[in-house]
Amino acid sequence: MTVIDTHSHFLPPAVIDILREGGYPHARVEDRDGAGTWIVCTRGLQFPLTPLFDDVGAKLEWMDERGIDVSLTSISAPLFLYELDVERLDELCRQVNDAAAELSGQSDGRLVGMATVPITEPELAARELRRACGALGLKGVEIGTSVGEMMLDDPSLDPFYAAAEELGATIFLHPYVYMLGLATVPGFERFFLLNNAGNMLETHVAAARLMLGGVFDRYPKLRVQLSHGGGSLPYQLARLNHTYELREQVREVAKRSPFDYVDNFLFDTVVYDPRPLRFLLDLVGPDNVVFGTDHPFDIADASAIESVAAIDDGIAIKVLESNARAAYGL
Repeated sequence: MTVIDTHSHFLPPAVIDILREGGYPHARVEDRDGAGTWIVCTRGLQFPLTPLFDDVGAKLEWMDERGIDVSLTSISAPLFLYELDVERLDELCRQVNDAAAELSGQSDGRLVGMATVPITEPELAARELRRACGALGLKGVEIGTSVGEMMLDDPSLDPFYAAAEELGATIFLHPYVYMLGLATVPGFERFFLLNNAGNMLETHVAAARLMLGGVFDRYPKLRVQLSHGGGSLPYQLARLNHTYELREQVREVAKRSPFDYVDNFLFDTVVYDPRPLRFLLDLVGPDNVVFGTDHPFDIADASAIESVAAIDDGIAIKVLESNARAAYGL
C-alpha cells in the first residue's frame, strides 16, 4: 500500500520574500534572537519557519519516519495573500505553482504540488488552474474557505468552478481568516482559539454555503476536500439536514438536502483521535475520507495510519491510498 498524505504544506521563496519586504500588511517575517525565523500574522497565527517548509530532504525524512510515501503539498495557510492587488496576486500564484512543480521534480514525484490561483479574479484563476494542472502537472487546487468576505457560493466564482470540474481538479478548502487575524470574535483572543475553534467554524460555514448555495447543483461533478476532518460540519450535518426539511430559508437555493451532497466532499483525517475518526467514517462512508497530516506545523497528525489499520484493512486501503489516487488523479 502507498500511503498518500493529501494535506501538507510548503512555503516557496516568492511568498517569504513578500513578507520580508513588507509587501503584505497582514503578515511579516521576524528574525528572533536564539529562536530562528518566524512568520507572524499581525493579529493571528505565529509559527517558526523551519526547513520542513521548503527543504525537500527534510520533508522526505519526516515522511519516511512516519511511513508516508507521497504528499500533496499546498501553500501554507493562512498565507493565501488574497488581499494583494490582482495583478500582483496572479504573478505570485504563477511563481508558487512553478515552485511546486520544481519541488515535485526534486523529490522524484514524492512531493506532488497542488495549485494555488488568484481566486479574487475567477477568470484568471481558471486560466492559471489550466496551466498548473496542464503544463506543470500539478494535482488539485487549494483555496480558502472564503475569498475575504465573499462566500464560496457567490456566482461570480463560477468560471473557476467550471474549470475545476472540466479538469477533474479536486478543490482543497483550507481556513485562513481567523488565523490571519482578518476577523475577530469575542472570546477567540486567547487559548489558540483562532485556530482550535476558528478553523472549524470557517470550514463548517464554507461547506454549508457550497451545499445550500447551489454550487453542487451547478457543478455536480465537483469534488471538494475539507481540511481538519471537515471542521465542525460532520457533527452538525444532521442538524443542517433537519432544518432543510423544516425551513424554507434553508432550501431557497439548493435542490437537494445536505446529506445528498456528502459524496461531493472528501474529509481528511486530521482529527487526532480514533474516536472522531470512526464517527467520521460511519457518517460519510470510507469512500469519502482521505489521509492528511497538516505537516509541517507542530500540530501535524499522522495518527490515522495506525487508527484506520486497526479498524479494517479494506478501509485502510481506501483512506490511505485509493481515495486520494482517484480524487487527485495520482
